[in-house]
Amino acid sequence: MSSWIYAVPSACILRPVKARESEIREVRPAAKATVKTTVELPEDLWRAAKIRAMDERSDLRSVLIAALAAYLKPRKD
Repeated sequence: MSSWIYAVPSACILRPVKARESEIREVRPAAKATVKTTVELPEDLWRAAKIRAMDERSDLRSVLIAALAAYLKPRKD
């Protein structure tokens, strides 16, 4: 199977170049669109979430995404 990559010369014109096996990497699917927002949180809640994230070697963004996803799961009535 042959694979092609594109080299960008200084003139910024794309031209196909034969790729070496060592240069071929799996292409990631396109990331979902994101939205940047500002949220005001009580300081003690923010601090507790930040500490939990650090304890789990994560970041606050990931903690907030997980919490919001859990909150939005369909209810079991």
